Amino acid sequence: MERNNFLNKVYGYKAIKDELYEVRSWYLNKELLSDNEKKEYLPKGILFYGDPGYGKTLLLREFAKSFDYKVFIIEGDSENLDEVLLATYKKARLEKNAIVVIDELDRLVAKDTKLERVLQMELDGFNKEGNVLTLASANDIDNLPYSLLREGRFDRKFNIRITDKNELKEIISKFLEIRDFKLDDYEIEELTLNLRHEPISLIRTIFNNVYFRYGKNATLENFINEYTFLDSGCIKNNDNFKVDDFVAIHEAGHALYLYKLTRKLDVLRVICNEDGGRTYNANFDSIDDLETRLDNVEVSLAGIVAEELFFNYHSVGADEDLERAYKVSFKLVNRTMINGLNYFSLRDNSYSLDETSEFENKLFAIKTNKFIKKKYRFVKRRLKKYKNEIFLLARYIKENNGITRKEIVKLLG
Repeated sequence: MERNNFLNKVYGYKAIKDELYEVRSWYLNKELLSDNEKKEYLPKGILFYGDPGYGKTLLLREFAKSFDYKVFIIEGDSENLDEVLLATYKKARLEKNAIVVIDELDRLVAKDTKLERVLQMELDGFNKEGNVLTLASANDIDNLPYSLLREGRFDRKFNIRITDKNELKEIISKFLEIRDFKLDDYEIEELTLNLRHEPISLIRTIFNNVYFRYGKNATLENFINEYTFLDSGCIKNNDNFKVDDFVAIHEAGHALYLYKLTRKLDVLRVICNEDGGRTYNANFDSIDDLETRLDNVEVSLAGIVAEELFFNYHSVGADEDLERAYKVSFKLVNRTMINGLNYFSLRDNSYSLDETSEFENKLFAIKTNKFIKKKYRFVKRRLKKYKNEIFLLARYIKENNGITRKEIVKLLG
């Protein structure tokens, strides 16, 4: 089996699949298996662990199937699990090559304390007959004894979870492809943003439900509504909700700046509801480099600046943006000041407010406030040229309780 086609029913988890491919190649190497000395160093057990819903069982099952070995499964509802385990390994070792699968190992060990000792013995390989690889899953690795987790027993331990936006985006794109849904890149980006903290099982359910409700012509709104329904049991009705003028102008300022004037960031969508307004950045996990930090400061100030350009004063909602701008500016400023203060007790050149002395904080605060005022004037000069565009966006946001990037492109070109 080629690496590109390996575990192709499992979406994402490229690094884990690459490592599993290597382990599989060792177990299928007849020359290696015939060398008893080298065979001793093969991984004896592989553990997949993590929160439910992220695909542990699917990954384990597909990996076991990829060997074309006989597979033996330990049933969790059996009585006398230690005896069942011994009998299962005895059968497995009668085969030339075999795989033993144990699902929810943490629950089984808690259920039968004898199981730990028996499994240790089998993983240590006192019985040299046959070639047996043990695959197990667990929801909570902290509930497993170290005696099973140490090297020589479960040699490989994989935390099955999605931490990378691009990996989640790949999974979502695959689900879209299977059902032939038509969403553009920015809509996929927004869907990824909405679902970034959810398990794969919930995402799959959302896609299945959307397919049955709306067919392959489903829109982004259909996906978001289905997610809202599954998450809360109801869909918010905003028919009677009207966007405040301040909110519309404020969010239009953010959106315009993201769309036209940033170095690395881009606008994704503006959403307004009873809780206020929110402008989403398309690059929500962008690298925290100098240009991105500068973008974040300017975008944070853009909503406040837009309010001043149209109303000559700021709303209460500006506080959150100012706080965000201050935190990012503080990091930018103290990186440039720190060498002059000879402050070398911390591990890097970026400090938080509670890591510096009162004297240093005062210096940083003065510099940070100057920096923000300078950036405020800079943003104001730039946004003055786009007052008409901000007004168009604000009017659309007010009439539609928000705006998508696609609609911004259509409106502004």
